Amino acid sequence: MEMVCWTKNELWRIKNITMDSTLRQKQYETLGIGESVFDYGEEILRGLKERFDRIDQLAEYNQLKVLSAFQKNKVSEASAALAALGYSQSEIGLALKGIDMDSLTLEQIIKQALKKMVK
Repeated sequence: MEMVCWTKNELWRIKNITMDSTLRQKQYETLGIGESVFDYGEEILRGLKERFDRIDQLAEYNQLKVLSAFQKNKVSEASAALAALGYSQSEIGLALKGIDMDSLTLEQIIKQALKKMVK
């Protein structure tokens, strides 16, 4: 299983992909949703935009904190190595749980995780 790592710039581009409102409206019409319902939904979304933007900002902040913790604790390197060996993310998570990342080298972390998986 290959780990996908997105740069902040790539995440921004994905997040900001938008569909033309006319095209969206036509797609909704093919599903039987009329113009008045579509317009009402658009109005509600505009009213909630500030809230959604704040949620997105908090989510991004928390994601960056988690990524920083992974890098600091060597988790991403060990996880990538184990994934390259064919282990699933759930197997990797269980194997890395409880391993002292601070005092061990990356090689020692991987060896301990592999020993846990063999048992």
